[in-house]
Amino acid sequence: MKFLEKYKKKKEKKKFLEKYNKFAVQEKIEIDWNKINVNRISLINSAVRKVLKHKDSCKYLEIGCFNNFTFNSISLRTEDKIGVDPNLGGNIKTNSDDFFKNNQNKFDIIFIDGQHEYSQCQRDVLNSIKFLYPNGFIFLHDLIPLNWKMEHVPRLQDDWNGDVWKVGYELSKSSNLDFIIAMTDYGVGIVKNVKENYKYCYLNNHIKNHKFKNFLEIFDDLPKCEANTAYDFILN
Repeated sequence: MKFLEKYKKKKEKKKFLEKYNKFAVQEKIEIDWNKINVNRISLINSAVRKVLKHKDSCKYLEIGCFNNFTFNSISLRTEDKIGVDPNLGGNIKTNSDDFFKNNQNKFDIIFIDGQHEYSQCQRDVLNSIKFLYPNGFIFLHDLIPLNWKMEHVPRLQDDWNGDVWKVGYELSKSSNLDFIIAMTDYGVGIVKNVKENYKYCYLNNHIKNHKFKNFLEIFDDLPKCEANTAYDFILN
């Protein structure tokens, strides 16, 4: 029975893709991430070094750890790292909403790579800002989908960004914080200098139903930079 259900879902998914491909906007962004030799781990560890120049310790939080590829690669003591994931990696087995509801700690660096859906990512960012030390950093993964399949919600394939680009767009319009998107590793957003009077730009009613074709329309307006320029943004 389970095999038949799985086969049916696979068949329905294939039928959907064939139908959508026929009518979908065919534009795509031509980037080969494998040719850019900077990734999220390198950027986050540069922020770690920046924090440790001014403090005795650096408190790190990761939302969505999956197989701990990033979590285990952050060069900090185990006691200074918290990883939140309800399924696989990390060291706290819960979802991010429940974690933030019960959390009483603050962090110097927060990396958000959890559920790749707009509303959830937006909540994770707003909650992260509440628990961020002054001069802290927030990193977001997967802000640059390259085609409609990578952007589509719900997920259609392994290589998936989801629609968290909408949060990146909102951050670019927000005030009293600094934000860039490093053009590497599927698009790495970096937030710093969050002031107490920051104002988040909610665009829910305007963009919640937007798709990849809408992302292409705002792509040139995003605060993008080369990967190496992102190091200067972090360190200065």
